[in-house]
Amino acid sequence: MFDRIKDRLRKAEEHLDAISVAQAEQFALTRLQQLFPNGFFPALTTWSISPSTMLFVCNEIAISGARSVVEFGSGYSTFCIASLIKNNFPDVNFISVESDAAWMHSVHQSLVKLGCREHAALVHAPITDLPAKYAYTHPQKWYDSAVVLAAVQQAPPIDLMLVDGPFGKISPFARYPAVPVLTASLAAKYAVYLDDSNRPQESEIAGRWAEELDCRRTDHHRFTCLRNGEDFDPTPYGF
Repeated sequence: MFDRIKDRLRKAEEHLDAISVAQAEQFALTRLQQLFPNGFFPALTTWSISPSTMLFVCNEIAISGARSVVEFGSGYSTFCIASLIKNNFPDVNFISVESDAAWMHSVHQSLVKLGCREHAALVHAPITDLPAKYAYTHPQKWYDSAVVLAAVQQAPPIDLMLVDGPFGKISPFARYPAVPVLTASLAAKYAVYLDDSNRPQESEIAGRWAEELDCRRTDHHRFTCLRNGEDFDPTPYGF
């Protein structure tokens, strides 16, 4: 009987946790929608970064005074960041790296509709073999590192990096190379956000990055933040 009671309590706790997560996502989605003009519809699918993660990222930009933002994986996050920059921080440099040319064209068209095209530099970096010095396992595939480095070298040091690509099935530990490739391009104080760190490979990547960068690691429901800057808290109100 006690086992049945424990099982019911466990299921009740899981149900309450799920409700809490759903409420946080709804709150974040409502807040982020204020970034967009009436009628603009940013498609959100199961592939998209979560609204709650994006609200943390937007808070990070607003609070930290970031001057340079780089993301891997274009889409909903691109619209949120570009719109935030346009309306509040027009001097911020924003680079969005994408491997799929057709999808990048679609993102470009949406940015034009938003009036934000000039606030996001879209960089097409196809998936290719990665130099061994950047790899977690070898051989490994990632964005064309030469293209990424060339784009970043034209920008100020990176204050905020958001890693939501490439797709995990491209290569084992597919998102790991972002930090090795761009460590030298990070600002003196920085934050690195890794999405989907609730998955085993991404969680391991976050641990490896924390060791390599010797920085603080904070795990959240679906993402991890690594930072070495000022100890402020970008947690959104209501979370």
